[in-house]
Amino acid sequence: MEIYLNFCFKGDRDYVHGTDMFNSIVKNLDTSLKRIDFMIYKRTNKNLLLKDKLNNKDLIIFKFLNNGKIYYGIETDDIVDCRYSFKEEEILEKTELKKRKVALLHYNDKYSFIENIVVANKYLLNEIFPNIKGKWYFTRLQLEYYPIKAKTLNLEFINHLNLRLTKTKISDDKKTLGYIYFSLVEENIDRD
Repeated sequence: MEIYLNFCFKGDRDYVHGTDMFNSIVKNLDTSLKRIDFMIYKRTNKNLLLKDKLNNKDLIIFKFLNNGKIYYGIETDDIVDCRYSFKEEEILEKTELKKRKVALLHYNDKYSFIENIVVANKYLLNEIFPNIKGKWYFTRLQLEYYPIKAKTLNLEFINHLNLRLTKTKISDDKKTLGYIYFSLVEENIDRD
């Protein structure tokens, strides 16, 4: 299986955003999504192929596990050549801090689930670590199932590994739905 994934840059970014990768995968997989583990390994400014098999020359950008089946995002030679507007503030208007390490997200239907939680989690991390210099990157998502139907979500910061990897729990009022991870890249370091 090979599916071409065509992207545009989100807002002022110069790389394909992880939320767009996730949304594109979900759109192209017509199977039920359970026990998801989506990991981003590298930034790219190119369109991708979604594949279920690799060869030794493939450059893996992401890996997506769905109920034991593995899909890979493979970099193509086609550079992204379009851009679209993205207004994070519309999601932030519906995000509030409940306590120091917990954010309450009132889901904004104008944006996808992944866009809502990524923006809300970045906001939470910036509130917890206000003096950190660098940029937060969404790097991993673990979910028991998708789509998530809850309209209100709690994001609770769990821990971090020297800020190189943070872990935040995603839950509704009844149960844990999964975890989202971010990595901090220092401003003076060029990330490959």
